Amino acid sequence: MKTKKSMTVLLVSLLTVAAGGLIAQQGGMMPAQGMGMPMQPPTPEQIKAQMKEGMKMLIGQVDGDKDGELSLDEYKKMYDMITGGAPQDEEETEEEKADRLKTEFEDADEDDNDSLTLDEFVDYAMKKMEEEANGEESEEDDADSEDGEEVDDEDADEDEEEE
Repeated sequence: MKTKKSMTVLLVSLLTVAAGGLIAQQGGMMPAQGMGMPMQPPTPEQIKAQMKEGMKMLIGQVDGDKDGELSLDEYKKMYDMITGGAPQDEEETEEEKADRLKTEFEDADEDDNDSLTLDEFVDYAMKKMEEEANGEESEEDDADSEDGEEVDDEDADEDEEEE
């Protein structure tokens, strides 16, 4: 669950930027076809384009060497900037957080050059967003279940309360 949750935090932040940008670009929430209905939701291409714009701003704020790419340390800095440095949950240690972010970084680094380009990050974020929308779980999520079966967050919370 840890990878999914941290990517969700990043995605929500980026999608908020993307949606705000699209709404502003389109002149706000305007009635569609005179029916008093809000405009259609943004397409994946629009979301990706706005996500790239938002990421350019974020990368600019954390890119210490100004190479336009994120190192692992810069990725961690960006994550902390977005989340306020808070752990994913009260049980996560700093070491677990560092391991989780390293795993995400390595998964997103398609060319294995120890840096994330804007395109690598956005492609990875879009992939995770699609997986979440389709109800798919990552390999790490599956490893979180004790018996190899998928565990729903609510079921896991109920199990913990019963113990």
